[in-house]
Amino acid sequence: MLPIPSREQLAVLSEAASVVGPVVTLGFAHARDDGRVQLIHSYPFGLGAYVVAEADVPDVLRPSAAGTREITSAPLEANPQRAIEWLLLFGGVERLVATRIDGLPVAACFWAGFSQPDSLTPEQRDTFERVARTAAEALQASVAPETAIDRLRRLERAAQLL
Repeated sequence: MLPIPSREQLAVLSEAASVVGPVVTLGFAHARDDGRVQLIHSYPFGLGAYVVAEADVPDVLRPSAAGTREITSAPLEANPQRAIEWLLLFGGVERLVATRIDGLPVAACFWAGFSQPDSLTPEQRDTFERVARTAAEALQASVAPETAIDRLRRLERAAQLL
């Protein structure tokens, strides 16, 4: 299982991806040991994650797919009741772009949803792939023990509020 990037890391990635176009949401999809896919996302309302069967993941977001791929919102509209499609459509995603991240212990991809439906130009695609390589570094970075303990303490305090 891959580590969840910090809010700060996701903010940096969002800013970098905004050079490609207006980003609505972005994140990672990676294969889990149980055969399902975990989709981690950052969007205007915060951070979130879904764990779903691979069959419930849009083809463009499947971590095992090779290369960079993109779609308009039309294929998402075919299954608006599924969690991932609902999230993307509710957020106003008009173009979804994903690229495989190599060199990780599990199959994974970096993806971004843009509010403009236009296909990426070759220059935008190159930029997106560079951002994805930066994203891979965020997933490979180890968390310092002090940071992990601090995160667990915050999580425990949040759980006590519930």
